[in-house]
Amino acid sequence: MLLIFTTIQAGLWYHARSVALSAAQRGVERARVQGATIGQGTSATSDFLDRAGSSISDRSVTGSDGATVRIDVSGTVSTWIPGLSLPVHQHASAARERVTAP
Repeated sequence: MLLIFTTIQAGLWYHARSVALSAAQRGVERARVQGATIGQGTSATSDFLDRAGSSISDRSVTGSDGATVRIDVSGTVSTWIPGLSLPVHQHASAARERVTAP
């Protein structure tokens, strides 16, 4: 029985990591276009997490701007074991789009 619960919990943690990474990537895609702000990227990330209905609690979405845009998603995944929570941290980054002279 313990093996079954451990396997299910590992699957939930892996799913939460995947959702966090997808959300961070969505935010970077939004923030890296010319004229966009890092606030728009973090907002897109939070919206994705809300729509995904993920099991990430105590989540934090932060971003940094510059030549490279980076979005970080952190939080915890609740477990079936009282008092235990598993951390989740994912990030995505990409170069900001810019116009260059030919």
